[in-house]
Amino acid sequence: MPAQFAHERPLPLLPLRSGMVLPGSLTTLPVGRKRSRALVHALPTDGMVLLAVQRDATVAAPRREDLHDYAVLARIKQKNERNGRATLVLVEGIERVRLLELVDETPYIRARTEALPEINAETPAANALADALREQLLDAPDLGEASLRRMIEQTRAPSLLADRIAGTIDAPAELRVEVLLELDVPNRLRKVIELLAKARAAADVREKIDSEVRRELGKNQ
Repeated sequence: MPAQFAHERPLPLLPLRSGMVLPGSLTTLPVGRKRSRALVHALPTDGMVLLAVQRDATVAAPRREDLHDYAVLARIKQKNERNGRATLVLVEGIERVRLLELVDETPYIRARTEALPEINAETPAANALADALREQLLDAPDLGEASLRRMIEQTRAPSLLADRIAGTIDAPAELRVEVLLELDVPNRLRKVIELLAKARAAADVREKIDSEVRRELGKNQ
């Protein structure tokens, strides 16, 4: 089903206890709960699914109030149903949607949604922040894989750049959820820039601690 028609009828919903998928990213998710496994088994490759983050990861059978108001419409790219172990599913995030209501709970959850407009997506502020984020990343000596560099260079839409970069940052789930829930693109970019700064600061602290530990161990050799 084309994404533009996805809001015309209820769609299967996969609740996420941990982890998150943002538009523009490819993510592999482990699926272990009975209803979630039934959903993945029923959907074909290229089928559409809603990905909704739980407010409380300890809730085993989430209801509407247990899910954040915004979810991500995604497409299933691959499935790996492993006997006796969690199913692995590769999904591609497409766009944010607003959750309206859950209409079924068996054999898996289905939900009604509506489209969410991006706010201030192509404003001078959004473009300036996107350019600053792109330049900061491309100038970093520890950028890593060439594919990441190409993605940063080729992603021109400010909203998509924010989402794709947020998906690569090692940050607590509650901070990444703030990116998901932010519809104003300049504010979303600011959150991503802040997340990136915190992640780098944490990495610097870990490197300093590792260095001090190695130095102390060296004294005792």
